[in-house]
Amino acid sequence: MKVLVYSSFTFSYLNRARVLFQTLRRFHPDWEAVALITDEPPPGFAFDPAAEPFDRVVWAKDLGIEPFRGWLFRHDVVEVCTAVKGPFLHQVCEAGGADIAIYLDPDTALFAPLDPLVAMLQRDDILLTPHLIDPNEDPAAILDNDLSASRTGIFNLGFVAIRTTGEGARFARWWNDRLLAFCYDDIPNGLFVDQRWCDHVPALFDRVKVIRDPGYNVASWNLSKRKVAITR
Repeated sequence: MKVLVYSSFTFSYLNRARVLFQTLRRFHPDWEAVALITDEPPPGFAFDPAAEPFDRVVWAKDLGIEPFRGWLFRHDVVEVCTAVKGPFLHQVCEAGGADIAIYLDPDTALFAPLDPLVAMLQRDDILLTPHLIDPNEDPAAILDNDLSASRTGIFNLGFVAIRTTGEGARFARWWNDRLLAFCYDDIPNGLFVDQRWCDHVPALFDRVKVIRDPGYNVASWNLSKRKVAITR
Protein backbone atom coordinates (compact mmCIF):
# COMPACT_ATOMS: atom_id res chain seq x y z
CA MET A 1 0.00 0.00 0.00
CA LYS A 2 1.48 3.32 -1.06
CA VAL A 3 1.22 6.27 1.32
CA LEU A 4 1.86 9.86 0.21
CA VAL A 5 2.42 12.61 2.79
CA TYR A 6 2.48 16.27 1.78
CA SER A 7 2.81 19.67 3.38
CA SER A 8 2.11 23.13 1.97
CA PHE A 9 4.34 26.09 2.79
CA THR A 10 6.39 29.05 1.60
CA PHE A 11 10.16 29.35 1.78
CA SER A 12 9.79 31.28 5.04
CA TYR A 13 8.60 27.97 6.58
CA LEU A 14 11.21 25.75 4.95
CA ASN A 15 13.14 25.35 8.22
CA ARG A 16 9.99 24.07 9.94
CA ALA A 17 9.09 21.79 7.06
CA ARG A 18 12.53 20.23 7.24
CA VAL A 19 11.84 19.18 10.83
CA LEU A 20 8.50 17.68 9.83
CA PHE A 21 9.95 15.66 6.96
CA GLN A 22 13.00 14.58 8.96
CA THR A 23 10.74 13.16 11.66
CA LEU A 24 8.56 11.54 9.00
CA ARG A 25 11.65 9.93 7.47
CA ARG A 26 12.65 8.59 10.87
CA PHE A 27 9.48 6.52 11.20
CA HIS A 28 8.38 6.04 7.58
CA PRO A 29 11.32 6.10 5.17
CA ASP A 30 9.27 4.23 2.56
CA TRP A 31 6.40 6.76 2.39
CA GLU A 32 6.50 9.37 -0.37
CA ALA A 33 7.11 12.87 1.04
CA VAL A 34 6.01 15.82 -1.08
CA ALA A 35 6.67 19.53 -0.49
CA LEU A 36 3.92 21.71 -1.97
CA ILE A 37 5.56 25.13 -2.21
CA THR A 38 3.52 28.23 -2.98
CA ASP A 39 6.25 30.76 -3.77
CA GLU A 40 9.67 30.81 -5.45
CA PRO A 41 13.18 30.70 -3.96
CA PRO A 42 14.24 34.19 -2.83
CA PRO A 43 17.00 35.85 -4.87
CA GLY A 44 20.39 34.49 -3.85
CA PHE A 45 18.88 31.56 -1.91
CA ALA A 46 20.46 28.24 -2.87
CA PHE A 47 17.74 25.58 -2.96
CA ASP A 48 18.54 22.03 -4.00
CA PRO A 49 15.50 19.74 -3.65
CA ALA A 50 17.76 16.68 -3.86
CA ALA A 51 19.42 17.75 -0.60
CA GLU A 52 16.11 18.17 1.25
CA PRO A 53 14.37 15.53 3.41
CA PHE A 54 11.46 15.18 0.97
CA ASP A 55 11.19 13.19 -2.24
CA ARG A 56 9.93 15.87 -4.58
CA VAL A 57 8.64 19.41 -4.86
CA VAL A 58 5.32 20.38 -6.40
CA TRP A 59 5.04 24.09 -7.21
CA ALA A 60 1.63 25.59 -6.59
CA LYS A 61 1.85 27.45 -9.91
CA ASP A 62 1.83 24.04 -11.66
CA LEU A 63 -1.48 22.87 -10.15
CA GLY A 64 -3.44 24.25 -13.11
CA ILE A 65 -5.17 27.05 -11.20
CA GLU A 66 -6.02 29.70 -13.80
CA PRO A 67 -5.27 32.53 -13.87
CA PHE A 68 -2.76 31.64 -11.15
CA ARG A 69 -1.32 35.10 -10.49
CA GLY A 70 -4.74 36.72 -10.37
CA TRP A 71 -6.00 34.01 -8.02
CA LEU A 72 -2.85 34.40 -5.91
CA PHE A 73 -3.37 38.15 -5.67
CA ARG A 74 -6.77 37.68 -3.98
CA HIS A 75 -5.25 35.79 -1.01
CA ASP A 76 -2.79 36.46 1.77
CA VAL A 77 0.02 34.00 2.44
CA VAL A 78 -1.91 31.82 4.94
CA GLU A 79 -4.94 31.69 2.67
CA VAL A 80 -2.79 30.61 -0.28
CA CYS A 81 -0.94 27.89 1.64
CA THR A 82 -4.23 26.42 2.84
CA ALA A 83 -6.14 26.89 -0.42
CA VAL A 84 -3.74 24.77 -2.48
CA LYS A 85 -4.14 21.78 -0.16
CA GLY A 86 -7.47 20.84 -1.74
CA PRO A 87 -6.40 21.03 -5.41
CA PHE A 88 -3.29 18.95 -4.74
CA LEU A 89 -5.23 16.32 -2.81
CA HIS A 90 -7.84 16.11 -5.56
CA GLN A 91 -5.14 15.71 -8.21
CA VAL A 92 -3.49 12.92 -6.21
CA CYS A 93 -6.81 11.06 -6.22
CA GLU A 94 -7.32 11.66 -9.93
CA ALA A 95 -3.79 10.59 -10.87
CA GLY A 96 -3.81 7.33 -8.92
CA GLY A 97 -0.60 5.75 -7.72
CA ALA A 98 -1.17 6.45 -4.01
CA ASP A 99 -3.62 4.49 -1.89
CA ILE A 100 -3.53 6.88 1.08
CA ALA A 101 -2.81 10.61 1.16
CA ILE A 102 -1.98 12.45 4.39
CA TYR A 103 -1.59 16.19 4.86
CA LEU A 104 0.52 17.54 7.75
CA ASP A 105 1.20 21.19 8.51
CA PRO A 106 4.85 22.24 8.12
CA ASP A 107 5.10 23.29 11.77
CA THR A 108 4.29 19.81 13.09
CA ALA A 109 6.53 16.89 13.99
CA LEU A 110 6.16 13.17 14.54
CA PHE A 111 7.18 11.49 17.79
CA ALA A 112 5.85 8.04 16.92
CA PRO A 113 4.86 6.06 13.82
CA LEU A 114 1.58 6.80 12.05
CA ASP A 115 0.81 3.15 11.31
CA PRO A 116 -2.43 3.29 13.35
CA LEU A 117 -3.78 5.81 10.83
CA VAL A 118 -3.15 3.37 7.99
CA ALA A 119 -5.05 0.72 9.96
CA MET A 120 -7.96 3.13 10.49
CA LEU A 121 -8.11 3.75 6.75
CA GLN A 122 -8.77 0.08 6.14
CA ARG A 123 -12.21 0.70 7.64
CA ASP A 124 -12.83 4.39 6.98
CA ASP A 125 -12.11 6.75 4.08
CA ILE A 126 -11.60 10.12 5.84
CA LEU A 127 -9.77 10.87 9.11
CA LEU A 128 -10.07 14.15 11.01
CA THR A 129 -8.74 15.32 14.37
CA PRO A 130 -10.75 17.80 16.47
CA HIS A 131 -9.08 20.64 18.30
CA LEU A 132 -10.68 19.40 21.54
CA ILE A 133 -11.63 15.91 22.68
CA ASP A 134 -12.43 16.62 26.35
CA PRO A 135 -14.62 19.36 27.81
CA ASN A 136 -12.80 22.21 29.55
CA GLU A 137 -14.01 23.32 32.96
CA ASP A 138 -11.59 26.15 33.66
CA PRO A 139 -13.06 29.51 32.54
CA ALA A 140 -9.75 30.66 31.06
CA ALA A 141 -9.43 27.45 29.02
CA ILE A 142 -13.00 27.81 27.80
CA LEU A 143 -12.32 31.37 26.67
CA ASP A 144 -8.99 30.48 25.06
CA ASN A 145 -9.73 27.06 23.57
CA ASP A 146 -13.45 26.33 23.28
CA LEU A 147 -14.37 29.69 21.82
CA SER A 148 -11.35 29.66 19.55
CA ALA A 149 -12.41 26.31 18.08
CA SER A 150 -15.93 27.63 17.63
CA ARG A 151 -14.57 30.51 15.58
CA THR A 152 -11.90 28.73 13.56
CA GLY A 153 -13.34 25.23 13.13
CA ILE A 154 -14.06 22.10 15.13
CA PHE A 155 -11.33 20.15 13.33
CA ASN A 156 -7.66 21.07 13.01
CA LEU A 157 -6.83 20.84 9.32
CA GLY A 158 -3.14 20.77 10.10
CA PHE A 159 -3.92 17.08 9.57
CA VAL A 160 -6.24 15.20 7.26
CA ALA A 161 -5.89 11.69 5.87
CA ILE A 162 -7.93 9.94 3.20
CA ARG A 163 -8.14 6.87 1.07
CA THR A 164 -7.76 8.13 -2.48
CA THR A 165 -10.86 6.29 -3.67
CA GLY A 166 -14.49 6.19 -2.56
CA GLU A 167 -15.58 8.80 -0.06
CA GLY A 168 -12.00 10.03 0.30
CA ALA A 169 -11.88 10.97 -3.38
CA ARG A 170 -15.34 12.53 -3.19
CA PHE A 171 -14.22 14.62 -0.22
CA ALA A 172 -11.06 15.71 -2.07
CA ARG A 173 -13.09 16.89 -5.07
CA TRP A 174 -15.48 18.85 -2.83
CA TRP A 175 -12.63 20.38 -0.81
CA ASN A 176 -10.85 21.35 -4.02
CA ASP A 177 -13.93 23.26 -5.21
CA ARG A 178 -14.53 25.01 -1.89
CA LEU A 179 -10.92 26.07 -1.37
CA LEU A 180 -10.44 27.39 -4.89
CA ALA A 181 -13.38 29.76 -4.42
CA PHE A 182 -13.83 30.29 -0.68
CA CYS A 183 -10.55 29.94 1.25
CA TYR A 184 -10.39 33.19 3.15
CA ASP A 185 -9.79 34.33 6.71
CA ASP A 186 -13.21 35.93 7.14
CA ILE A 187 -14.56 34.77 10.50
CA PRO A 188 -17.51 37.24 10.56
CA ASN A 189 -18.83 35.57 7.38
CA GLY A 190 -18.27 32.03 8.62
CA LEU A 191 -14.93 31.36 6.93
CA PHE A 192 -11.57 30.47 8.40
CA VAL A 193 -9.43 29.38 5.47
CA ASP A 194 -9.82 25.60 4.92
CA GLN A 195 -10.96 24.65 8.42
CA ARG A 196 -14.53 25.85 8.78
CA TRP A 197 -15.53 23.98 5.63
CA CYS A 198 -14.61 20.70 7.29
CA ASP A 199 -17.15 21.24 10.07
CA HIS A 200 -19.58 19.90 7.44
CA VAL A 201 -17.63 16.73 6.62
CA PRO A 202 -19.29 14.30 9.10
CA ALA A 203 -22.69 15.37 7.75
CA LEU A 204 -21.80 15.35 4.05
CA PHE A 205 -19.72 12.18 3.75
CA ASP A 206 -19.82 8.58 4.91
CA ARG A 207 -16.91 6.55 6.31
CA VAL A 208 -15.59 9.51 8.33
CA LYS A 209 -13.64 8.81 11.51
CA VAL A 210 -13.05 11.48 14.13
CA ILE A 211 -9.84 10.52 15.92
CA ARG A 212 -10.15 11.02 19.66
CA ASP A 213 -6.78 9.55 20.65
CA PRO A 214 -5.02 12.20 22.81
CA GLY A 215 -1.68 11.35 21.21
CA TYR A 216 -2.68 13.11 17.99
CA ASN A 217 -2.94 16.85 17.38
CA VAL A 218 -1.25 17.90 20.62
CA ALA A 219 -0.94 21.69 20.57
CA SER A 220 -1.42 24.88 22.54
CA TRP A 221 -5.20 24.80 22.08
CA ASN A 222 -5.62 21.53 24.00
CA LEU A 223 -2.75 21.44 26.49
CA SER A 224 -5.29 22.27 29.21
CA LYS A 225 -6.50 18.67 28.86
CA ARG A 226 -3.40 16.79 27.63
CA LYS A 227 -0.41 15.47 29.55
CA VAL A 228 2.94 15.77 27.84
CA ALA A 229 6.00 13.99 29.25
CA ILE A 230 9.58 14.22 28.03
CA THR A 231 11.73 11.18 28.65
CA ARG A 232 15.18 10.12 27.55
